[in-house]
Amino acid sequence: MQIPSSIPPVSLSSTPHVNPPKQTTTTEKQHGDTLKLSSHAKAKNLKLQGATNSEIANQLGIDVKTVNGYFTAAVAAKNTPVKA
Repeated sequence: MQIPSSIPPVSLSSTPHVNPPKQTTTTEKQHGDTLKLSSHAKAKNLKLQGATNSEIANQLGIDVKTVNGYFTAAVAAKNTPVKA
């Protein structure tokens, strides 16, 4: 089916009941392919590099109990038997 050339193109602003897309803004500017990691991801990365939980807590500026929780929850979930 071809659209006759005599019909003007439809503009979203003139179409009733159609909302234009909302503009979104980010709180931080991203440069290239950068990604902001969560504290948990940063802690996991440091742990893989051999840092202790207290070193991780000091470096990230969070409580050592929080760091302990990151890793004990994962161990507990991994060692929990699955009932069939």
